Amino acid sequence: MYRGFLKAALGCLVLVTGPGFVEPALAHARFETASPAPGASLQTGPSSIRLHFNEPVQPVTMRIVDVTGRDLASGLPARAVDADVVLELPDALPTGSYIVSYRVLSADAHPIAASFDFRVGSASAQDEMAARAIAGGPEAPAAPWAFQLVVARAAYMFGLLLTAGSVLFMLLVPSVGLRPYLERAVPAYALFTLLAALTYLQIGAADMLGSERVPDLGALRVAAGSSLGTSLGVASVGLIMLIVGRSRHGGWLVPAVALLLLSRALTGHPVSREPGWLLMPVMMLHVACAAFWYAALPPLYLALARLPPTTVADTVVRFSRVAMLAVAALLTAGLTMALVHVAGPSAVLGTWYGQLLVMKSTWFSVLLLIASWHKWSLTPRLMAGEVRAVRRLRASIVVEGIIMTLVVLISVNVASTAPETLPRRPVPDSAEQSPAHNVAAYTVEVRSIRGTCRMKLAAGSVAGTFSLRFTDAEGAAISPLQIEVSVAVPALGIEPLPAGPVVAGIDGAFEVGAVSVPAGVWTIRVEALISDFEQESFVVDIPAPG
Repeated sequence: MYRGFLKAALGCLVLVTGPGFVEPALAHARFETASPAPGASLQTGPSSIRLHFNEPVQPVTMRIVDVTGRDLASGLPARAVDADVVLELPDALPTGSYIVSYRVLSADAHPIAASFDFRVGSASAQDEMAARAIAGGPEAPAAPWAFQLVVARAAYMFGLLLTAGSVLFMLLVPSVGLRPYLERAVPAYALFTLLAALTYLQIGAADMLGSERVPDLGALRVAAGSSLGTSLGVASVGLIMLIVGRSRHGGWLVPAVALLLLSRALTGHPVSREPGWLLMPVMMLHVACAAFWYAALPPLYLALARLPPTTVADTVVRFSRVAMLAVAALLTAGLTMALVHVAGPSAVLGTWYGQLLVMKSTWFSVLLLIASWHKWSLTPRLMAGEVRAVRRLRASIVVEGIIMTLVVLISVNVASTAPETLPRRPVPDSAEQSPAHNVAAYTVEVRSIRGTCRMKLAAGSVAGTFSLRFTDAEGAAISPLQIEVSVAVPALGIEPLPAGPVVAGIDGAFEVGAVSVPAGVWTIRVEALISDFEQESFVVDIPAPG
């Protein structure tokens, strides 16, 4: 009964993913405008700060930092009004320079954090010098959760695929010889996935709020109300059903696996962009097919090692029939999501998201070749009782598992990457040179795999200004197509503030405009588009010039 039900549901989802035109849109919320506007010079101080995004967001933190590093918004709540975030001020801001630093969560639980500055009245040089005289407090680096978050997300995804896929294999490919193994494996996978989900939630919460500790109860409360919290909560219910109910209670299997599949459609791209009515079932279909294929590899390998040849052949044939439908549905779902997420042909190789899709598609093609060899060559020889076919099939399954693990890792990165088109802004002509700084300077070199960025910070200027030089791995000067620079002060809770403009200087240097950021330990990030397909990031922490 369950087998027929799941096949019918799978067929309906395939129909839903039929081809059609879908208008491209950006993933994740994005900041659009603010009042006061970034860089504005006001005659009188504002009584409120309003941020406008392209979609509703959930405010997490919002600061207004003056030239001394003091947060004037401390203790004031920011509220969401449709697609705006509003912070009411008890008193109008006095004359001076200010930085607005914000961190919000988009519908897909992705944190968006940045800063911008504005000025009230005519700021004097004394205002700027005050920013440079302040020590900025003890160094407090941003929470280093990037690597841990990737590991936690990957562990959770592997567990989810193995758990849901094992249940689907049990229902769609019944095998008496494999039943005891699957009844032990499903609750074990479910327990591992539940623990991974709890870890993922804690690290994800710390990343959302920029917290430096795990667990952080305040961050957990925010994360629980996000789409990530909803997704992990729904998945946890399904996992607990499988742990407590055990796989021998067949009535628990279908609703439990349905909750696991649904959980993947309740966060990420399906909830942050249109059309949601299409993306949510397509995501469920995509995860179901990938889980079935991935989780089938361990029991098939075990069957080839332990079961009689006739039983193995029957199991492989049953799996092959369902796998053909699963692969077709997986390919259809993948193409549908690519049409939605990729803005156009230029975005395929011109963005990191597009490059990840190319890598995923390449390895998926290799998997299709291996699967074809299994079906049309090894399976008939296995049915004929050829002993060498068993050994070759087992070895091939190991290779297939390694490649599929790589595909899952790429997919984890795809799911957390915004499919946005990279802007193309030419570097200004050398005629737009900024004046040279005839002062003592602080110089630092930041290396990457492909080259080096040499930053020269003017130590005697009124506000922070610096120049950049880029060289390749051989030391030859290079001129990036696009350069974006941001400065953050983690100790003061100031999120990255765009610096600029960046203009071409003399002798291959690039001059970066003044940055009015309070002194302390600056985190400078330089994004350089080296070529149409290569982008390098240079990040360094330095004491503010002064």
